[in-house]
Amino acid sequence: MSLISMPLACISCDHYNHIGWRADEQSPYKENYSSRSKNRTQYGNCSKHNCQVFGTQVCSSHQFCDKTMKVHVVVNRKDALESIQESLI
Repeated sequence: MSLISMPLACISCDHYNHIGWRADEQSPYKENYSSRSKNRTQYGNCSKHNCQVFGTQVCSSHQFCDKTMKVHVVVNRKDALESIQESLI
C-alpha cells in the first residue's frame, strides 16, 4: 500500500476544517502552465485554537490519525492568518 505524502501543516491536521481559498502573498503554490507563484492559499478553521488558519501554517498541536498518510516537515510561513497562542504546558 502506498502512502499519501502531506505537509506537516494545518492542511493535514485533524483540527483543520477547510473553508476555501484566500488571497495570500506568501503562497507556496505555482501555476502549472507558467510556474508563477499563485496569489492564493487554502484556508479554514482550526478547532484546537478556535481561529482561521492558512493550510500552510505550522503549529505544535498538529494531530492526524490517518494510517494512509505520511507527513513531511515543511518551513513555516512568515505570517499567520490570525495570531495563535500556543500552550506552554
